[in-house]
Amino acid sequence: MLAFLILAAIAVPSYAEIEDIDDILFELDDAEGQHRIDLIKELCQIRDDEAAPALVSVLVEPKQEDTLKIQELVFQAMLHLKNKDIVPELKMALLSEDPQAKVYAVRLLARLLGPKAFGLIEGQLKAESLIRTAAIKAVGDCQHPKGRAALEKLLRDPISTSDDHIFIRMSLVKLGSARELPKLLESHQRLISEALMLENAAKYIDTFALLARNRNRTKFLWQLEKELRTYFTELPDAMIPILVDNVERSEQDEGIQLVFELVPRIMSPERCETFEPMLSSRFLGLRQLALHYFLKYDKPKLRETALTSLRNHIASGRWLDRRLAVMYSSAFPKDERWQILTKAAKDPVLWVRIEAVRELGRWGTEEASQFIESVSASAKEHQLRFTCRAVLAGLSEDLHGLR
Repeated sequence: MLAFLILAAIAVPSYAEIEDIDDILFELDDAEGQHRIDLIKELCQIRDDEAAPALVSVLVEPKQEDTLKIQELVFQAMLHLKNKDIVPELKMALLSEDPQAKVYAVRLLARLLGPKAFGLIEGQLKAESLIRTAAIKAVGDCQHPKGRAALEKLLRDPISTSDDHIFIRMSLVKLGSARELPKLLESHQRLISEALMLENAAKYIDTFALLARNRNRTKFLWQLEKELRTYFTELPDAMIPILVDNVERSEQDEGIQLVFELVPRIMSPERCETFEPMLSSRFLGLRQLALHYFLKYDKPKLRETALTSLRNHIASGRWLDRRLAVMYSSAFPKDERWQILTKAAKDPVLWVRIEAVRELGRWGTEEASQFIESVSASAKEHQLRFTCRAVLAGLSEDLHGLR
């Protein structure tokens, strides 16, 4: 019991006992092993600029416990911090022999100094691959007027690989180069295709060295694909219409699928208006996605924009457009909704009439039920009569395998 009490008395304090960031910083100086790792993770969760001096030491002077995984965690946390007191340490890291420290220093200097960092970054564009890649990304971050010309020159340089071109185009788009965005999307699709091809080819490789190379390349491609997805969620507002327009002209399913997955991550109430062209997309799925968010955020201007688009589609010569617009009839004022549905119930195309009956059933008023009964009485198509019976009975057609 005495031994237990002694151990408890000298035990490392838990996070609950650490009251503020100063306590964590004090503990970190002498911490070792798992305790140091835990403190670093705790520090990364605190968005306080005062944490920067302690965190930067993990990147420029790592200890044994500071693995690449921990360093990457620290780097991602430091991208959100703006403490310029660490600039001298980052400049010193550029002169060190540690390539990983240079990688982190280049990126952080761009974030902290902005255009003023360009002179420090430009010289690293001719460095080894990892450092060059970091410098390419940093040029996009620092937003210097000369950055675009430097990257375009590097894009034409024979030493630049296809992987380099992806990073160069990422930074060029950040600097406002609209023409590079479609090419970046194409590169994204190609690297996915290459990764899938390598995964399939791995089944037929019987040489250990080739298999290891295959796995390393595949791992790199999927990491790059993940980075690109994150990058696309941070696109400047000015690039969103270009992204939408590129998809509308694309014939590749991968590009359409990519945008479909990205939209929920980047369509905030503030950015909705930049997606207005998507309300007229030739792809019904993308149009539905845009309508969902324009109506979900329930802002008068966004709602009116969505309703204007729906009115245009109700008058469309394409029955698929009319049917989709009918599906969103509940967004209209009561009187206009009634006019839309009663007119759609007499549409020349059967599937538009069926959709109108479904929406009337969801409305559920006595007037709507009486109208459905009149439609059922005059209907000649068995599909329409079946829908009327199901709706009036309050049943789902899906239970009967119709849809």
